[in-house]
Amino acid sequence: MRRGGKEGKAILKLILLLLALFGIYFLLGRYWKRRFAFDPGYDAIHLVRTRDDWRIALYRYPAVSQRYEIPILLCHGLGANRFNFDLGPDVSLARYLQQEGFEVWSIDLRGRGHSRRYPMGNGRRVRPHVFDDYVKKDAEAAIRHVLDQTGASKVHWIGHSMGGLVLFALLQSAEAEAIASGVAIGSPGSFARIGGTSLANVSFRFLRYFPRIPLSFLAAGLAPLLARIRLPGDSLFMNRNNVDVQPVERALCYLVADMSGGEVAQFMDWEKSGEFRTFDGLTSYEANYPSVRQPLLFIAGAKDYLVPPASVAAVHDRISSEKKDFVVLGKQHGQEQDYGHGDLLIGKNVRREVFPRILDWLVSVESG
Repeated sequence: MRRGGKEGKAILKLILLLLALFGIYFLLGRYWKRRFAFDPGYDAIHLVRTRDDWRIALYRYPAVSQRYEIPILLCHGLGANRFNFDLGPDVSLARYLQQEGFEVWSIDLRGRGHSRRYPMGNGRRVRPHVFDDYVKKDAEAAIRHVLDQTGASKVHWIGHSMGGLVLFALLQSAEAEAIASGVAIGSPGSFARIGGTSLANVSFRFLRYFPRIPLSFLAAGLAPLLARIRLPGDSLFMNRNNVDVQPVERALCYLVADMSGGEVAQFMDWEKSGEFRTFDGLTSYEANYPSVRQPLLFIAGAKDYLVPPASVAAVHDRISSEKKDFVVLGKQHGQEQDYGHGDLLIGKNVRREVFPRILDWLVSVESG
């Protein structure tokens, strides 16, 4: 009995220690978030109900002086949220386009930010959401709301990484008619060419078995340290030579978002099968690429090891749009640094080297 009592006390002490460490880590994360806080650039938050009872948050950036009729809808990547496009005035595609005369909307896909199930606590068991939900439910609701609010008939869709994949899937759906043009930034669209730098190297295979992966909690607690040190695999996410410390600190506190085990499982399926397809494996999102006609701009980073330029080019080549362009950003193409994955939106010189290219493309589409 004594031995059992001692073992029980040891287990209790271990539990209390782990709880204490968890609490300290949580408080550290809260502290760093306050320390690296910045004024949000949006004007208002719109909560839009989907047909499966989620409320999706849209952040509106009204044009400073409206020059263009078609609004822009921004969609973030995997393990990210709306902060993909706004980490402060100097690294904000949303504010840049807003200042240039576009009305801009930025979406938080389900499970991020203010995007939550509605109504909460209704007792129903909900499976972990998957990529298909973003396309068939979240994006559909977002596009319809933006059109209703602005009176426009179409939107420009700009997606980073997974946000570009949502675009590719939408262009083969009933929503295609509502998309005037698209910009895919670091988006593969086909997984046959991902090769050795697979998604399995980034989000470990066992994560698929968890309903929710708390990346935001893990990133915020060590934000200042992680922003300054280089870890193995670091180059998959960005070229450290092409970013300043402050945007990385903010990204770790605000941009990193929790992931659903369902979406991780679907990405792992794509990596294993080499095919971009629905969760049930019955429908390929790649099959109708040749039927896509909307104007599309594809942007890749010369040192994007997560989504290499070749994987972006492969999609560009299969799209049948008469107006399309493929841009690689790096030293050989006139930029000061070779761009990686994340720094395509938060790099040191994005306001001079990246954002104007996107603006010029959108203006060219609007002018016909």
